[in-house]
Amino acid sequence: MTRLEIYGFRFLMVSAGLVVLLLATMPGDVSLVKSANDKLGHMLAFYVMAFLVDFSFPHTRFNVWKVVGLLGFGLLIELLQMGIPSRTFSLLDLLADAIGLVVYQISLPAIRRLPMLGKRWQTEIELSGTD
Repeated sequence: MTRLEIYGFRFLMVSAGLVVLLLATMPGDVSLVKSANDKLGHMLAFYVMAFLVDFSFPHTRFNVWKVVGLLGFGLLIELLQMGIPSRTFSLLDLLADAIGLVVYQISLPAIRRLPMLGKRWQTEIELSGTD
């Protein structure tokens, strides 16, 4: 990957993080139907965030530090929601965040085969000096 591509992914990562943070801290009502959709939203948001973090730092694999950072971001959001009327701290939301990360990890073999995205792993190989 070129530096420009890496910086592009980093811009998208920060932008997505800000959008997620903004949406998560906006006051809003919570209904039962919305709750199920909320968990899917958490999974999708953290799948996308995992993708963007992984591609923003292609010199390392999708590893425990990337996962801890993303789960820390999810925990920060939940802690912020404790102080927002009509929002609550939810361990189920954190679980949904973690599931999104696991689904990303599981989907990596398929993503690696996509011609447009394969360059991400060439960068990792080039820098590690291994095949």
